[in-house]
Amino acid sequence: ALIHAGIHTRTRIHIDYIDSEEIEQKGIGLLAGKDAIIVPGGFGKRGIEGKILAAQYAREHKIPYLGICL
Repeated sequence: ALIHAGIHTRTRIHIDYIDSEEIEQKGIGLLAGKDAIIVPGGFGKRGIEGKILAAQYAREHKIPYLGICL
């Protein structure tokens, strides 16, 4: 859907996949320079802290955020 939206708006879309567990281990520096954050759904307790850190980062840096989970 994101790529199709980019085609429609003539915008280049580049998606970086970052595991929320990796954010927990390496820190929110992994999100630096991103234009927006989407957190897809997940199950169980794995990676929850990373998802929360991503939401906090988006809020503090005033970048678009879409959480499809939690």
